[in-house]
Amino acid sequence: MNVRTALFWLGTITGIAYLVIGALGAWWPGHWDDAAAIDQIIWGALLVGGGVAVLAGLRIIEHSPRWGAILVAVGAVAGALVI
Repeated sequence: MNVRTALFWLGTITGIAYLVIGALGAWWPGHWDDAAAIDQIIWGALLVGGGVAVLAGLRIIEHSPRWGAILVAVGAVAGALVI
């Protein structure tokens, strides 16, 4: 396994984890008892949007390395903000 393959799989796992945690966490009933609704929306949007950006960046990184890297980086930061 080379570095490129390892980074691809690490990014894929991160993107899927952001999607799953964002979707489940945003709609988990007891998780948001004391929080405002906008917090729940922002939390879910950043995680789901970050996951989509990471996965989209990984998909296009072979054809457009610059835009792929930008999407992966922005998605990773967006998901990391709420974590």
